[in-house]
Amino acid sequence: MKNSKLCKVCALCFLSVLILSTFGAKSAFAKWKSYSFFNYSGHIVKYLYITATGYDSWGKDLLGSSVLGSGDSVSLRYNDKYRYYDVKVVFSDGDDLIFRKSDFRNVWRKTLFHRSGTTYTLKSN
Repeated sequence: MKNSKLCKVCALCFLSVLILSTFGAKSAFAKWKSYSFFNYSGHIVKYLYITATGYDSWGKDLLGSSVLGSGDSVSLRYNDKYRYYDVKVVFSDGDDLIFRKSDFRNVWRKTLFHRSGTTYTLKSN
């Protein structure tokens, strides 16, 4: 009788550890990955903000005291714990763009393009 209870307790402990290691592995092994952000907008980017989708704050400007001229790029990092990020670009004339829920899964390059008129796109790789 005691052996069967002990076996049940051991089995429950094993299942608990298995479940936690399986579902908690994503956050336990999250890491920072590098990528390049290219500006082909035809405008100077003065501020660049990137935050995980769902956050209420943009945080700090990723360019610091630098600007990103058209044709220039900057190396940045993101936490692979999150798949989607919101991106805010502020140009030197004060105009801004916001791209919601940009997919950062396996990204190594993000490129801001300017198309005809006022159309801008943000593409991966």
